[in-house]
Amino acid sequence: MGTFRGLMRGPEQSRRSRRLIALAGLVLGGFAALLGTVTHSGGIDGGITGLVVALLSVTLGSAVFTLFAGAPGWLGFGAGFLATLALTAMRPAGDAIGALSPELSAWWFYGGPVAIPAGGLLAWLGFAAVSRVRLAPEGEPYDVE
Repeated sequence: MGTFRGLMRGPEQSRRSRRLIALAGLVLGGFAALLGTVTHSGGIDGGITGLVVALLSVTLGSAVFTLFAGAPGWLGFGAGFLATLALTAMRPAGDAIGALSPELSAWWFYGGPVAIPAGGLLAWLGFAAVSRVRLAPEGEPYDVE
């Protein structure tokens, strides 16, 4: 079985636990979008540091939920993130989100959705590396001495 197909299938677990992880991904993806929106606009640390932290949190969150539940976890986290990001973009007149640094807001609103597939790619690379290390070239378990 290919590493990509194995990653998308996820670890062996019940349907109920996969649904629970996907639901947790939906909620935590929403929280990542809210936290990133506040962080990048200067509310917590602001500036470039806030933007980098926000984008890394989305990338790592996407990777973690991909490894925990495969495609359902990745889709749950991505859907929660994108829905919350869309809701924060629909702001009434006078809202201060992104007002401190409009160019960083553009990086966040365009870079955030790109971070979700980047997290999936990161998870796939890690999964492929671990899969190759765990098996010997002949397909037998590797004995560490």
